Amino acid sequence: MQKAIKILICLFLFFSCPMFFPFCSAKYVIEDLYKIATLNIDCSKPKFDFVDVDISNVDSSGPDNKNNLITIHFKVTEKHIVKNNISQDNIKIYVDNKIITPEYRDLFVAYKGTNELIYEFSFVHVASDNSLIIEIPEGVIVDSSSLTNDKSTFFINNNS
Repeated sequence: MQKAIKILICLFLFFSCPMFFPFCSAKYVIEDLYKIATLNIDCSKPKFDFVDVDISNVDSSGPDNKNNLITIHFKVTEKHIVKNNISQDNIKIYVDNKIITPEYRDLFVAYKGTNELIYEFSFVHVASDNSLIIEIPEGVIVDSSSLTNDKSTFFINNNS
C-alpha cells in the first residue's frame, strides 16, 4: 500500500509541477524574433498610356501627306521592369484598318522616371487622311513578379 501511495505522490508531483513552475515545462523556449525577409509584393501589371502625337509635314512640295513625320509619345508605368522588349518590330501600325509598314525614324526613351518610361516613336511615309491605330502587343514588358502588360491600342485621328 505504501508503494501505491508513493507512486500516486510521484505522479501528482510530476503533473502538478508544470502548473506551478511553467518555465520548466518546455525543453526549448524561443524568445527572440528574427527578421527573415522583406517582401516587395508587386500586384500591378505594366501599363501603356498614350501621351501625345505630333504630325508634321517634312516635305511640303504638295498636298499629298505621304511625307508626314508622325511622332508619338507613350508612357510605360512600371517600377520593377525585368524584361523590356519594345521595338519597332513588335509595334503594329494600322491605317484605315489595314496593317502597314512605314519607314521608321526613331524609337527611344525620351524620359526615365522612378516608375515610368516615356518613349518617343516616329515614322514617315504614311498616306492617310483618316484614322491611325498603334497597337502594342501583350507581353512586351515583364516585371519582377512575372506580370506582363496587356495589349494596348492607341487611336489617332489624322484630320488635323
